[in-house]
Amino acid sequence: QLQAEAMGTFQSSSSPEAPVNTRLKLLYQEAVTLLSAQNSCSTENEASLGRLWQLVMNAVSEMSKPLFQGFLRAIHNQQGPLVDLYATALVPQLSKCRPSLYKTMHEEFVAKSYSTNPNIDNFPLDTLIPDLAFCFGYSCEELGRDTSVTGLSSCEEFDVFRPTMAGYIPQTEVGNVAAADLDVYQIQILASLNSNIFAELLYMNGANIAKYRDPGTNDPLDYVSLHDIAISGERSSAQPYFDIYVDYHNEKDYGDKVVRQALGGSSKWAASQQVAAIVGTTAAYQILFLEAITKLKIAVQECREADPVIGVNPTLNPIDEAAALLIGSMEGAKLGGSSDLEDGQLIYNIANRHAFQFNTINTELYANSVGVLEDLLFAARGELDGLACSRLEQTTEDILRYSMVGITQACVQLTVNNEQLGSYSTAKGLAEAEGLTLAILPLIDNVSPSIAGQISDIMIRDAGDETVDNGAAWVAQLFGQGFTDATNLQCHKNLGSIQSVDPCNGVACTGDCNDGSGSGGPRLADHDNTTWGAAIAA
Repeated sequence: QLQAEAMGTFQSSSSPEAPVNTRLKLLYQEAVTLLSAQNSCSTENEASLGRLWQLVMNAVSEMSKPLFQGFLRAIHNQQGPLVDLYATALVPQLSKCRPSLYKTMHEEFVAKSYSTNPNIDNFPLDTLIPDLAFCFGYSCEELGRDTSVTGLSSCEEFDVFRPTMAGYIPQTEVGNVAAADLDVYQIQILASLNSNIFAELLYMNGANIAKYRDPGTNDPLDYVSLHDIAISGERSSAQPYFDIYVDYHNEKDYGDKVVRQALGGSSKWAASQQVAAIVGTTAAYQILFLEAITKLKIAVQECREADPVIGVNPTLNPIDEAAALLIGSMEGAKLGGSSDLEDGQLIYNIANRHAFQFNTINTELYANSVGVLEDLLFAARGELDGLACSRLEQTTEDILRYSMVGITQACVQLTVNNEQLGSYSTAKGLAEAEGLTLAILPLIDNVSPSIAGQISDIMIRDAGDETVDNGAAWVAQLFGQGFTDATNLQCHKNLGSIQSVDPCNGVACTGDCNDGSGSGGPRLADHDNTTWGAAIAA
């Protein structure tokens, strides 16, 4: 109540109660009603548990508001002890969001006392407030209207519903879609701590992908979950790719099955770090990757079905949605993505994480493929607006092809890292390698079954199976050839190489390779394992 009066967050002059208090009481009342129903807590009533989880997520978000407001007011009034008190309560909660944000705030406000920190006057808190608000899931209007308080004026310039993502500025309100990476990140944290029950609750019921509510309403937020996305019927719009993935796995909800088995303890992955890795890679690079492809295909469909006079004017632009699913909220606004490579969770991040190692980094210090994707996303949106549907279809295909670059590089790097691991190793790299390989293997199998089969035999293993036994260089070249066959992109130009192995050595471009010629040499598919292995050894 005190913070609402100071920050001017009452819904109207006639309202005597802080909106936070109003919402918390409504959440409590719904929870009481839910729990009073017969068999509400039984295992047969999963819906009640899921809704209770969502109510708790709402309550946690609401309760952080007065802490945040008090923190800002204490800084504005230079009340050192109060700043320290609020920071101790608020900053640890930031660990669920961008690592760079948490590290920065912890260093300045927890590791050091406000009153004795010599650099605090020069600390650019106002530039961080938009990210802080987004982390807790609310807008500046909910935080306060008093622009004289530190940072609120800059926060008002940030649109929580249309956040700039790594330089991409959406036209429509896809901020909630971009927050899918927060679900991925938080599930991994919980799984790594052996908190699989809570990780599964988050996966099944969501915590960050909020459905929008009208401004000023006190209705609780509903969430879209990664589970909802993983089993969505909308995925069938992603043809032919949905069928390619389903046919390969012989399972319609293949990603959902992997995640639920891992979190439920019925998968081959026993170590907590492996469970976190397989869940994270599956969610980010299989479930959300296919969802991004789905949005791209929906864009083409809407373009072809549009009235040529009216054009396409969706509430959510599918190209904006695809961008949100490829970039995510955790990259921040900086062109190309965050400088802290721990921040991102999706396609942009995996490309940036490997660009320096593979020498595919540009002069702005982000991945070449990320630069191409940025241009393609803007081009696709313009083509959708202009109903240039044939060009749009080609551009969306190009987005898919360049999205495979970072994933393939990661698979090659993991091949090298895992080469010396024992057959019963609990290293998380084994789970990461499988999750990432299965993100692209169906696409490789669609054009080069022989290459895909050899990759699968090596990378998809059961407990007790030997790890890479044909040499990392040979396996890397399998990935290089598979990538080239699936994307029709030049191998060396796009994948590059690392010091120990060259995935493009001997890789031939079998199609047009419209971004350059192939690197020459025989195709891997023309060799059996023995011959090709002997050639490398020689």
